[in-house]
Amino acid sequence: ANMKQAEPLVISNQWETAIKLWKDTAENAKSKSVKSKAEFNIALGYEMLGDLDLAIEWALKSYESMYRINTYNYLETLKRRKNELNQ
Repeated sequence: ANMKQAEPLVISNQWETAIKLWKDTAENAKSKSVKSKAEFNIALGYEMLGDLDLAIEWALKSYESMYRINTYNYLETLKRRKNELNQ
């Protein structure tokens, strides 16, 4: 339910509120898949807020909860972006 509730928040750029819903979902998820997807969304939210460090932290949590190729690719993208910003 929280994942669906977050959709209009994302559309209206209310990332902080969406992140709270996703964190609640991740904490209470009964399946690794749902937990990983919520953590992935949290990472995306932090990226949209401009915090690449937290985005990487949450993407790693997602990766550790359940391997998904999308998460792996996203982590690579985040690391590349962080390196570009540091140069």
